[in-house]
Amino acid sequence: MRLIPPSEADVPYTVSGLNRTIAEIISGDNAIVWVEAEISGLKRHSSGHCYLTLIDQSSQIPAVLWKSYASELPRDIREGDRVQVIATVKVYERGGYYQLDIRKIMRSGDGDRLLKLEQLKQKLFAEGLFEESRKRPIPERVNRLAVITAETGAAFYDICNVVSRNAPQIDLMLVNAKVQGDDAPATLVKALDQVNRYGNVDLIIFGRGGGSAEDLFCFNDESVVRAVAGSKIPVISAVGHEIDVSLCDFAADLRAATPSAAAEIVVSTHIGDKSRIEELERRFKMLVLGRIAEPFRRYRRAKRSYLFQQVINRVVDSRMAVDSAQTRINRSIETVVKTVRQQVVNSSEKLHNLSPLTLLSRGYGVVSNAKGKQVSSVDDVELFEDISVRLKDGIVKANVVGKESLA
Repeated sequence: MRLIPPSEADVPYTVSGLNRTIAEIISGDNAIVWVEAEISGLKRHSSGHCYLTLIDQSSQIPAVLWKSYASELPRDIREGDRVQVIATVKVYERGGYYQLDIRKIMRSGDGDRLLKLEQLKQKLFAEGLFEESRKRPIPERVNRLAVITAETGAAFYDICNVVSRNAPQIDLMLVNAKVQGDDAPATLVKALDQVNRYGNVDLIIFGRGGGSAEDLFCFNDESVVRAVAGSKIPVISAVGHEIDVSLCDFAADLRAATPSAAAEIVVSTHIGDKSRIEELERRFKMLVLGRIAEPFRRYRRAKRSYLFQQVINRVVDSRMAVDSAQTRINRSIETVVKTVRQQVVNSSEKLHNLSPLTLLSRGYGVVSNAKGKQVSSVDDVELFEDISVRLKDGIVKANVVGKESLA
């Protein structure tokens, strides 16, 4: 596949045809590339994709790390970091541009670190640290177990859950150590030394839960690997998840895929004990039930006896008498309440009839003079004096044009 020069072409390219041809050329056998560059414009999108630009002194190229590969992005990587990527070149014909779809990304220098790790592995292998012949068997019965890990991590709690469910009689001892970072190897070596000196344990589980390759790298430190290989107490290495492998896994007496899997190995020899304990519990329950069966039968016979039934009958009679008295009391209370309620209704009707408002509703009115004083006699008003008459639905203003006594 190549671009056709004008001298050989029958017709000119369309834009779409040109982009398609470029895409076919770039997406050929050499589409996978290895690039070293500096990160610019790093954006972690909420969708899980990561977008960035790879730059050098004079050029740049857009790149994307899709969600399915985003776990390859180191957690602490930042703008301006220098990285190496393995990617495919992707041409987008419609937009006429291309970018890198990153499959793997690592800091520049990680390649050197991996090379050094492989050299260390070969060196320790040549010394015989990984030989199966030097490894000690895991004890068939573990009574006291030391766990070397971070006290704040999930690994110890996972181990505790497995042991407490299946072999609670095992004594667990947590030895706190850092399990990531530059100072982690020193604390791990110190923890192994302390357990060997003073732990008085049957077995050591050594490791941590999952994490990035950067997080787990302290378990590839030469001093830690030698400490694991030199332990006088058998060691199960449980570093990361099933797919994670460290040099400590090769040096340990046994490798477990996860901390929980290491705990399962330890308790496996106690499963038979658990079954025997359950059988003893069953026998104990049968013995206890047998001991209490005869007293229970005597109780049932006594319960059916004439004397016991008489006592029950008296209790029932007493309860019925109490219920009858309670009924009579309730009825008396209802009668009193009903009488009082009727008296209240009668009194309310009388008060209503005596109310001035009731009288007004019958056509009567209340007369007041100009001073606002209630008028009850013709002598209380003067001729041509303004008066007010209060009716049921309002007030009437009037003037006295005459008055006549009926007395």
